[in-house]
Amino acid sequence: MSLLVLNRAIVEQVVSVKLLILALYLFIGLVFYFWFVVGKRIYKLDEGTIGVPLSFRLLILPGTILLWPFLWKNYKAKAK
Repeated sequence: MSLLVLNRAIVEQVVSVKLLILALYLFIGLVFYFWFVVGKRIYKLDEGTIGVPLSFRLLILPGTILLWPFLWKNYKAKAK
């Protein structure tokens, strides 16, 4: 019985660490969104975004948060 309790504690710790990593990833994505979209650096990747309404910026919020590593890579390649 104590082995089962020990295994459960280990599983809970692993899940906690994974959730913490996920939260950190999403937080970095949110910071990137403000830096990239609100800071108007998105214009370097897509000139079609110049002058778009706020509704468009809110629409791309989830995708920017989830795909920030790819957008960062493309931004850095385009900035050269």
